[in-house]
Amino acid sequence: EEVPVVAVAPPPAPSPESPLALAGADERRFGERRAASWPAGSPRTVAVGAPPLVCCLFAAPLAWQDAAGALHGIEALDGDAERAAIAAALEDRRAAPDGRDRVKLDFRAATTEALQSALTSGCRVLHYSGHGHPQCLTFEDGRGGLQPVPPSRLEALVRPRPPALAFVCACHSERAAHALVKAGVRHVVAVSLDAPLLDAAAVAFTRAFYQAIAVGDGVKRAFDSGVASVAASPRVAG
Repeated sequence: EEVPVVAVAPPPAPSPESPLALAGADERRFGERRAASWPAGSPRTVAVGAPPLVCCLFAAPLAWQDAAGALHGIEALDGDAERAAIAAALEDRRAAPDGRDRVKLDFRAATTEALQSALTSGCRVLHYSGHGHPQCLTFEDGRGGLQPVPPSRLEALVRPRPPALAFVCACHSERAAHALVKAGVRHVVAVSLDAPLLDAAAVAFTRAFYQAIAVGDGVKRAFDSGVASVAASPRVAG
C-alpha cells in the first residue's frame, strides 16, 4: 500500500545537512554578531549558541460545535505514542554534552497562541499533530473546543517567522502544507490531500524521520527513512 505522506517543499538542491545542524550554526553566527555589536550591560534578545528549538503542537479538542450550537465529541488520537516516539528519537541530542549538538524539545497544546509563541521563541522545527480536514487544520480554542485554522490564516501566522522545517502529521493536510510553503517554510512534510493517516503509520514514520534528523541526515533522506519504516511496520496493514 502506498504511504500517503508527501514532501511538499524540498528546495531545488536539498542540503545534505540536518535542519537541526543548520539551524544551530546559523543561530550561533547571528547571536555572535549581535552580541559583538552591543556595549556591555545592554539587553540581549538573542541567546548566543542557544540550541535549536523543536516545538511539537498537539491538538486534542474534546468537541466541536455545529451551527445550531450543539456539541459533538471528537475521536481522540494516539498523541501519547507520537510524543514518546519524538522524545525517544531526539533523546541523545537533548542530552548532548556539547552545546553545539544539543536541541531543545518542547511539547505544547496546539492553540494559535502557542504557535505564535513557539515561532517568536525561534522554533526551527515545527511539528503539528491533530485531526486534519481538506479545508483546515484543527487547533484547540483553549476551552476544550475546536478552532478551525484555514490555510490563509495559517500562512499569516507563520509568515513573520517561518521555521526551517514543518511536519504536519494530520490527515488531508496537503493544502495546509502549501500554505506553509507560501509563508516561507523551506521544508514541509504533510499528508496527501485525499489520504487518511492511521495512528500506527504516523508513529512509525515520525519515529524514523526524527531519528534520521537527529543523526544529521537531511530532510530527503529522513523522509525516505520514514516511508521505509511504514512499509516495513507489522502494525501497519499492507
